Amino acid sequence: MIKPLALILISLMLVGCHAGFRKKIVKAEQKPEKKYDIPLRPDGYPTQDAFVPYDVAPEEINQPKPNCAVLDDFGGNAIVWVNALIDTTGHIVDVTILKSHTLNYDGCEEAAIENAYNTIWSPAINNGKPIPVWVSYRIIFEID
Repeated sequence: MIKPLALILISLMLVGCHAGFRKKIVKAEQKPEKKYDIPLRPDGYPTQDAFVPYDVAPEEINQPKPNCAVLDDFGGNAIVWVNALIDTTGHIVDVTILKSHTLNYDGCEEAAIENAYNTIWSPAINNGKPIPVWVSYRIIFEID
């Protein structure tokens, strides 16, 4: 005859084995949002050298054809690299010149700044919200 203690032990072993074969439901861990200390200008926008994380990059929607009147008069091409601050609506709120290959033509840098201000972008998106970011891109002036 099996003793009652042995029956209890055998029952516990069987239940334990059966529990091991059941599927475990594991909840995905919620990752906490990373907090970045983004240096801001007095107007609340990020500084030019600030790292601003985003999930969706801004995209150029509409850039007017660049025009530099000096090139119309003298011919040639010019390339101007700009750094532009895109706000949460996709409009440019600040522009700086990074590099210029204008063959000493005056006026092309000013034309590049004006062109940048007239360019429309989709805003960068982070955690489902539009955020302001800086983008660097080139503006090419060519004679048709």
